[in-house]
Amino acid sequence: QEGADITLVDGGDLVVRSDFEADYSATTRSTPQDTADVGVGPSVSANAMTQIVKAEIQDAIVTGSETLGPLRSDIKVLAIGEYNANADATAGASNAINLPAAVALNYNDFQTIAQTGNASASSSINGNLLVDADHDANTTHTADTDSGVVTTSLGAAMALGYVDGGAHASNGMTIDLTDAAGTVTVTADSDTMLNADATSGQSGAPGPGSGTDPVSEQIEEQLEGL
Repeated sequence: QEGADITLVDGGDLVVRSDFEADYSATTRSTPQDTADVGVGPSVSANAMTQIVKAEIQDAIVTGSETLGPLRSDIKVLAIGEYNANADATAGASNAINLPAAVALNYNDFQTIAQTGNASASSSINGNLLVDADHDANTTHTADTDSGVVTTSLGAAMALGYVDGGAHASNGMTIDLTDAAGTVTVTADSDTMLNADATSGQSGAPGPGSGTDPVSEQIEEQLEGL
């Protein structure tokens, strides 16, 4: 907390660590009954998350008191975030006229932050200072629609995603390293994958010579509704 005064004795270390692992999944399936005159299978899956993982030393004075012998005091500020978000929507109709629609959406704002703040006085240790943020995120959204019939079919599939955030590391401490071998290391590592996959299958297209007009007022109303 702000205003903390910490003394590390006998070569002890100060470790501030935030470690978070999450798996978000939204799955939707829609299949209308075979007996319906017009089969509409709307299916929407969505994830919307804001997540902050933070390890922080605020306005604090840290002192490592050991000055002799092999014992050394280190300060480590570590933030580790692992995120997996999946949205999967499938709409399938198996009727005479089919208008399946599938939409998969992801909005993710994931922040992994490791930081130290400025203090009114200097800190002093005889070891190392490490500030490290490690961010690993995988986001996948898949929309799939297929009527699976042998007559009229209209299918729409949409996969949309927006991802923000990443790893942030900063050091605002004024610190004296009394050992000449001491180091100050500030690192941020982001590994982010985003995948969008939309498939619209119309396996029920009318055959040649059928003489039918699939675009009726009823179908248009269904599409407008979707």
